[in-house]
Amino acid sequence: MIAAGVAVAVLLGALVVALLQDDDTGDSSTPAPTAGATTSGASAPTTGMSMPTTSPMPSGPTAPPDSVAGVVERFAQAWMQRTSAEERRRALAPVATASLVDGLVLTDVSLLPPSGTRLAGEATLQSATPSQGIYLQRFSDGESIVVTAGNFGSGRWLVVDVQPGPESAAG
Repeated sequence: MIAAGVAVAVLLGALVVALLQDDDTGDSSTPAPTAGATTSGASAPTTGMSMPTTSPMPSGPTAPPDSVAGVVERFAQAWMQRTSAEERRRALAPVATASLVDGLVLTDVSLLPPSGTRLAGEATLQSATPSQGIYLQRFSDGESIVVTAGNFGSGRWLVVDVQPGPESAAG
């Protein structure tokens, strides 16, 4: 722990020296770094460094395989269940990250699609990278959700985010 503190102090000292040397040259073409926003809403240090995120970053060698659409569909079915929080947790846990499940089980069931709503077709891939896929899942009531699935290695894909779909935002 002390070694890490020393390393940070040495790096900060080197940064200050470098900045002071730049000022001595009279070179004002490089603007001073400014604080930036991070995913947590906190300001980043003025050194230009970004704050690390606390959620695990998915990774993987390929774009989402076809089976990921099935994960998204199972997630959507579990998400719209009008059951107890514990029943919803059990249904969501195999297909979503723990932090997302923790938030979703707190959802007021009156905000979920109406009882009797079904999936309207398969989840459709909207965009992809080797580490994530963004899918659109439509429902029989005309609403939809946008679901982001992340690759956590060894073929393990989990839902990491859900947002209202385009029709939902317009209504």
